[in-house]
Amino acid sequence: MVKDYPVSAIAVDNDRIFAGTTGVLVYSDDNGSTWKKITTFLRYRSTGHPTCGGETQPGNGSDLGSLGRACDLIAQNNRLIIASDRGVLTVKDVDQFIATRDVQYVAGRPPEGQIPSDPQYATYGAVAHDLEVVDGAVYAASAKGLFKSTDEGETWTKLDLEDEIFAVAVDKKDNTIYVGTADGVKYKSLDGGSWTSKSVGGKVYSL
Repeated sequence: MVKDYPVSAIAVDNDRIFAGTTGVLVYSDDNGSTWKKITTFLRYRSTGHPTCGGETQPGNGSDLGSLGRACDLIAQNNRLIIASDRGVLTVKDVDQFIATRDVQYVAGRPPEGQIPSDPQYATYGAVAHDLEVVDGAVYAASAKGLFKSTDEGETWTKLDLEDEIFAVAVDKKDNTIYVGTADGVKYKSLDGGSWTSKSVGGKVYSL
C-alpha cells in the first residue's frame, strides 16, 4: 500500500509505525512488513493547491496529485497528531479509531456545514507545515500563523505571529522558540517578549 503513495511523514509509537502520505495515512504493527489504512485524505476539487513546505500539489481535481497530504506526524501514548495541508487533525485514541472509525475520536475538522470557530478547529482550512512538542505543549507551524496546544492537540490557541510559518523548533537549553518564515527566521524566549527577526536571504522551510 505505501509504495502506491509518496510518503511525506513518519512517526513511531512503541511498536507501531505510522506513515503519512499524499492520499492516505497508514500504520504497521509488524516493522513495516505490511501496512493498513487508518484514513484517506480528502480530495481537492480545484487544480493546484498549496501543500507542505510551500509546495503546490499539481492535481487536476481527480488524480493522485489532487489528494491531501500529511506534512508532519507526532505519535505518543496511543495518540496521533497530524499536520496536514488542511490543518492539524488529532486522533485522540488510535486503537479505538482503528476499531470503530468513529469520528468522536478525532479532533480538528469541523462537522460538515459548520463554521470552524471552536478552538479545536482553529488550524482548520490552511496548511499545517510542521509540529514540535516540548514539555507537554505542542506547537504547529501553519499558513495561518503559529499555534499552541496544551491538551495534546485537542484545542489550539493562536500565538502572536501573523506570518505564514513553515517550520518551528524549540531549544530547551536556551528556552527559545524559533520559526521559519518567508522572510527568514524569527525567535523569542518561551517566557515571552517580542520576536527578533533574522534574514537569511530567503524562505526557511525547515529548522
